[in-house]
Amino acid sequence: MKKILISVVVVAIGLCAYAANWQKINDKIYLDVSGIMRTGQSGSVYSFWTKELNDGGNDFVIAEMKYSQKVWYDLVHYSIDCSSRKFKIEEVLMYGLNNNLITDDSTALSGWHSIPPQSIAEDYLELVCKVKSNTNNEKVESHPAKTVEAKPKTSDKLSFTEIDPNAPAIRTEQPKPVAKTVSPAELDNYMKNLQKKISSNWVRPDVDKSLKVSLVFSIAKEGTLVTLSEFRTSGNKEFDNAASEAIKKSVPFEPLPSGMQDKGIDVQLTFGETIKGYVLTSK
Repeated sequence: MKKILISVVVVAIGLCAYAANWQKINDKIYLDVSGIMRTGQSGSVYSFWTKELNDGGNDFVIAEMKYSQKVWYDLVHYSIDCSSRKFKIEEVLMYGLNNNLITDDSTALSGWHSIPPQSIAEDYLELVCKVKSNTNNEKVESHPAKTVEAKPKTSDKLSFTEIDPNAPAIRTEQPKPVAKTVSPAELDNYMKNLQKKISSNWVRPDVDKSLKVSLVFSIAKEGTLVTLSEFRTSGNKEFDNAASEAIKKSVPFEPLPSGMQDKGIDVQLTFGETIKGYVLTSK
């Protein structure tokens, strides 16, 4: 039963990861703004997820020693009370370098705790409570005489649905153009440099030359790798892993072109006899 529950959690997190709107807190921590949800009946308690990249801290060092493998990042499920200024950790999911689930810990920090001043928890409090306050204060005017179609928010972006990691992902939205402040030539030059750097770190296994794998990853404005996952597998694990490693070894990437007003971009690269790719969307 426990294995079934863990599988359900993994699938749920996989689905959330593609629809998430990761807002940068600092160089190693991102908060999913789109996943903030009200919980309980008080009206002031919200839950949300953060992605915390390995910063070499004690928690990560201890985990690597305990599980005898490298840790890439963890996803932490928080609850926060905007009224009492308290928080608690509901669950911690820790992932390895191959995006594999290492452990699911739901007893990391039980109970509610006061938020210390000038702490990362205080940053979470300010962001979460501000976002939900703005949302709750929005008013929708009704117009009986005519129907007003809601315009898509500018924060909407490409999302994917992927249940079986070996199955092709399904594109549920059309890619949106990157910011108009960047010329096509600038973006094309950025992609050429990106592909060149990743190609220099790609050690192609001695396998069938017809194999191809497509990977999707997010790059933050300063060049940080935020997410990495398979879009379409080659069916050969060794080949897929080699492509993933080439991307990871290329971090940090170049910062995004200075004219871009976006917080990051999603890129798809296909590894075959050569590497080809394009920008899926900006966010």
